[in-house]
Formats: sequence, C-alpha cells, structure tokens
Amino acid sequence: MAESVVNIRWAYPTKRQAAYGTPNTPADIDQSHPFLGADMGQHTPNMSDNAAHFGKGHEFATRNEILSWDSLFSRQFHATTKIVGWAMAFHTGSVSTSSLGGGNYEHAFEYQDPLGVGYYGSARQQPVFTVMEQVGSNLARRWPSMALRALELTGQRNDWVMLTTELQGSGMMTRIAPSDFAWPDPTDAATGGEGVLLRNASLLFEHGPSGALVDMSCDIRSFRFRSEFAYFDTDGYCPGSGYLVSGDPASGQIRNKLEFARRAVVLEFVADLTTDNNPFTRLEGNVLMSARITVVGSTSPHEFVIWVPQIKLRAVPIGTDGDRITLSISTVVQYDNTEANPWTATVVNSTPSYLTT
Repeated sequence: MAESVVNIRWAYPTKRQAAYGTPNTPADIDQSHPFLGADMGQHTPNMSDNAAHFGKGHEFATRNEILSWDSLFSRQFHATTKIVGWAMAFHTGSVSTSSLGGGNYEHAFEYQDPLGVGYYGSARQQPVFTVMEQVGSNLARRWPSMALRALELTGQRNDWVMLTTELQGSGMMTRIAPSDFAWPDPTDAATGGEGVLLRNASLLFEHGPSGALVDMSCDIRSFRFRSEFAYFDTDGYCPGSGYLVSGDPASGQIRNKLEFARRAVVLEFVADLTTDNNPFTRLEGNVLMSARITVVGSTSPHEFVIWVPQIKLRAVPIGTDGDRITLSISTVVQYDNTEANPWTATVVNSTPSYLTT
C-alpha cells in the first residue's frame, strides 16, 4: 500500500507529550501508518492590516502584520486496530488497558471528565502529540502540540472500514532536514499500520430498543460514526505563549493550550427496508434505542466495538436503488447516566499502551 502519490511521509507517537509545550522526542515518534490522500499540514497565519484606516482613499492595506498561527491536519486511513486505538485514545483522552495474555491487550475508551484535573492541569485540555511530515525529498516539518479534534469511522457494504482524523494544534511549526529524523517504516507491523486491516465484511451492526438489540448486519448498506470537539480557539493565545520564532514578536504568537468547549456525536446508517415499519414506529413513538458496531480483523483477536447506549431516531428518509427501497436513518445521540458518557469504545489488539509519557 503506497503512502501517497506525491511521496509524503508522516510519523506520529503513541505516547502523549509530557507537557503541552514540550514536543515528543524523536525516539518516541516511531509510528507511520499508510494513509489515503495527500493532505499536507496547513500552517495558517491570522493577520491584521490597516485597510480600514484609509476610508475612501483606496481599498488596499499598506501594512499587514502576523498576530498568531494555526495548524491543521487531516488524514484518512484504511482502518486497523492500531490506528483506530490511537485515534480513540487521543480523541477521548481516557483509556483503560488490560492484558489478555499472549501479547494481546484490550483498550477501553471514553471521554475524559471535563470537570476533573485532566492533562497538563486542565480538565478540558486533550492529550497532545508531535507530528513529523516530509514533503518530497527536501522539506520536512515538525508540528508539536497537536490535538485530535475529530474522528470519523465509515463503512459500506463490501468495502474497507475507513478512519478519518482531523488534527488541530498550537500553531508551532519548525522545518528540519529530512536526514535529521529516522522515518519509521509504514509497511512494518511494529512501526507501521499494514497489520490487520478491519473489513466491513466482518461488520456486526446491532440496533434496537435498549436491552433488546437485534442483528441488522445483512440489512446495513453503510454507516457513519463521528465524534468532534469545538475548541476555545482564541483563549489559548495567552500572555507568555511565546512566538513562532522565539523572541521575535513579528513572527506571530502560538497557543499554550487548546481547551475544548463542546462535543458532538453523529451516528447515521443506511439500511434496506424490511417488511415491517419499525423505523417509522420508533421515530413517531420517540422510542429510546441503542446501537453497537463491532468490526473484526482477519486474524483473532483484532476488533473494535463502538457502544452507543441511548439514541433516538431523528429522521428516516426513503430512497430507492433500482427496485430496492432503502432508509437513510439519522439519530440523536443522548447522554447516558449509567455510562456517564454518550458512547464508549473498545479496541483489542497487540499494542501494549496508549497515552503514556
């Protein structure tokens, strides 16, 4: 599996940064999962100009200064248990790992408590990590303090399960010589992601009233699960945050924290129409439902499970595909008092740990 058509390399750690402003060491940045799409890291300045000072004189500014910097990434992968576990860990901020013996581990993920101590002294600061990126043969960049803002898992019948991640960071970026970093091999199972690919052919999709789930796997055409954070974008630019170039105010400020404000979850699926009208009855009756998505790999014990304990149907539009009738079902994901979270996830693989320092 090629990484991309333009020879972009990237590397990431399974360990979180010990502090928000302290990048991972090169030795810790030891993973490089193959990805689809050559989306390069975006380094974007926020600028101030004096165009408004000129009134009717002319419409163009004569001064433009950089105030601060933003950094953004997105990556899409053929899902494996390693990369799904990594995304879940850094996105939720809370993982509990137990050994299953034989070099296998179970990782349970849920949202970190926004009222607790949290990472780096802030309950709303997710764990962050450092990304390395090489574009072509002569440009390499280091992006410290990146948070995993959103993850999305999608699958459709007779195709791979796909993972999309969106990253946002401190705004810091430094260029290095490509030879100054030992790039991990993305085709090696120990340092890459070519291991056990999770296939939608092994998808188990269960849905129904709470406590009475029914296997709908053969009726499911596709599914989409997305979790995302909204951040206090400007609050992180605090006095003492530092500049892109140390000691140079003209180089623009970088963040010293990136706390989340709100969280949102989306669960949608497309299913063939069955002989009964249960989806419409449940929609009209405002029935409380549950859903569980289980995807297994080609070898045991690799799998991941997403558990959504409380949902209600939001809309059930009808579509046609030839002579087949389909339902495109969207849901409202609710907070569950028993789980103390709107959803949880479990990943079983051979990765010993996530989020260590």
